[in-house]
Order: sequence, then structure tokens, then C-alpha cells
Amino acid sequence: MDKHRQFLFFCEGSPERGFGHVGRCLALADAIRSEHNQISRFVFRGSDTALSKITEAGFEVSLVENFNEWQFTDGDVVILDLLIPLKDSFFNRAAQSDVLLCTLDDPTPNRLKCDLAFYPPVPQVKKLGWKDFKGELFWDWRFIPLRKEFAKCQPKHSKECTPKLLITMGGSDPDGLTLKVLQALKSLPGNWSAPAGLKTEWVPLVKPYAMWTGMTFKAQLLSNGKPVANHDVEVEYMNHEPDMKKNAFKKEAKSEAPQDAFVTMGIKTDAHGYIEFAVPKAGWWGFCALSSGPDTEFKAKELSQDAVIWLKAVDMK
Repeated sequence: MDKHRQFLFFCEGSPERGFGHVGRCLALADAIRSEHNQISRFVFRGSDTALSKITEAGFEVSLVENFNEWQFTDGDVVILDLLIPLKDSFFNRAAQSDVLLCTLDDPTPNRLKCDLAFYPPVPQVKKLGWKDFKGELFWDWRFIPLRKEFAKCQPKHSKECTPKLLITMGGSDPDGLTLKVLQALKSLPGNWSAPAGLKTEWVPLVKPYAMWTGMTFKAQLLSNGKPVANHDVEVEYMNHEPDMKKNAFKKEAKSEAPQDAFVTMGIKTDAHGYIEFAVPKAGWWGFCALSSGPDTEFKAKELSQDAVIWLKAVDMK
């Protein structure tokens, strides 16, 4: 790599815009510095919070109000991570200074005037339209800038490891797209009756989130994947609604127990680890098998490794 080239990262970052553009530019700048011993500078517009992320990483910053007014140095490498169209004068000055123009995941017309354009392999890229584009298009999973902590992550394939899915639509997500995706995923059928591979757990035979009042709930208790027979199970009704604003339960009770035995009820699993319970009232019901897990100690302290499941019953109208 040429020693005389300076890498310029053009990006924005703020609570309104999000910090994803700054984050991936920092990932690239860090790789350029550590792996190729090259100098990077940020041409930046945004909040003090985003600015501090850049300076704390050890990079110089040029603050601008208008990216179009930037004056180039001969031989610069410019990486654009912007969502705003730039003027022709910006690109004309870049061409006069023999600047190599690159752009990241760019939906704006800027991409058509760049030498290199990098995108993830999503179908929307081809639909953007590339007429008059004379540069090189890179369209592959390899061209997604990731911070080191994400790049080093390796998928774990294990029955004891429940996979986790991160869903995010940018740092700030002003349009609430993340929530819309989550709501759409809720409508998909799930493996509600499949074991999660925990050390101890309940495997329901009836959907715990689709219970009419009066239905019978049935589930099996497992420990290390095997049924737990003749085990004590506590059953409780959520008699006080939670007040989420106060982080506490409301004082008003929904029903009155004739005696304490009705507050925390007790049942046992059968010889194959099953329980059955006829739900008498609408609301939330919790089932807890105390110390059903194999571990009895954690960091030299006594541990009760419990299996808990909740169901919600509703009245039919």
C-alpha cells in the first residue's frame, strides 16, 4: 500500500442519525492503522458523543458544517459513509486531486460517481440502478465492516446453547422499524414445545400463550434432558398486577384466598415428569420446580437451580 496516501472518512453521527456509520468507519480505520500502518482522518459532522468515540480511538478529526466545501490533498483515499447527496463540485475537485473515492452501503447518487462501491449481498442493491457507473461494485458478505468484537464471533452449534438473534435497524431507528420486525416475527409459528437445552426446564404440551380459562395445562419437567419424577412443584397466581412505572406490584388483589395454602399451591410431577393443572381463573399462572437442576453450588455458595414457566389464561367472550 502506498505510504503517502491519507485515508479520509466522511461520516455523520448523532442520536437522530445513529452511530452505526461512525462505528463501522472506526472499524475500517483501525484495521488500516493496525494492519497497514496508514494514517486515517475523520471528516465529521455530528454530536459531541459521536465525536468523543472517534477521538478516544486515537484518530484526528476535522469538523465541518458542509462536506461539499472540503479541499482535497493529492492522492487521498476518501471513504464516504453518508446519506446525503453531494454536489458535482465535490466530485470535480476530487478528480482534479487524483482522489480514490469509495462509498459504503450508499443509496444516494454519490455511489455513481465513486471508484469503488461496497455493499452487502441484498437484492435492493441491484434495484438501485447503476447506469453511468464506471467504477467497481463489490457486493458480498465480505464487504460488511464489523467491529472486532463482532468480527471474532463464531457461531456455536450446541444443543445446550440456545441461539440468540440480534435485530436492529440502525442506532437510533427513528421510524421504529425494529419493533415492527419483532411484531412480525411474533406471528410466525415457533417451536413452543421443543426443549431449549437448559440444564433444567419445562417442556409444555399445551401452548402457554394460548390458554382459555378452564383449559388444562400440561408440561414435562426435565433435568439434563431427562424427566424428573415425583418432584414438588409450586403453583402461584399473579394476584397483583405489576405497575411498570413504579416497578412494583399494585396493592389491590384480584382475588382473595381462603387460606395461605391457596396462595402457593403444591402439585407433584408423575413418574414420567408430567404435571397437569386445570386453570380456574384468567390471568398469569406460574409453575416453579425448586432445585430441579443438577447444579447445587455456584462460586462456593449454595444454589437452587429451578425450572419456571408462566402461562396466561384469558376468558372466552
